[in-house]
Amino acid sequence: MQRTGGIKELIEQIAINLATMVVGVTVGTYLGAKIMKHELTKEISHYILNELPHVLESENFKVKMRELTRSGLRELWKIIMEEIEHGRNEEGGKTLGI
Repeated sequence: MQRTGGIKELIEQIAINLATMVVGVTVGTYLGAKIMKHELTKEISHYILNELPHVLESENFKVKMRELTRSGLRELWKIIMEEIEHGRNEEGGKTLGI
């Protein structure tokens, strides 16, 4: 009978150790995530306040944005003209009633 009591105590100790480990990992993960969130927030704030204004003021950025804007407007114009032409073809040469 002594042996059964020893096995029961061993199983209880294993269960306690496992539960302690699970709680420790859970709490550690939670705290780690909170710390990482804080660090990322701090880094993003630093970037927005200190680095982003320099990027936005740079001539290279302005040139790239102008190029992208012009390219986007050209593509939009092509789409509009294709739709108008498509509408004319469907209406037998009539213009769309826009």
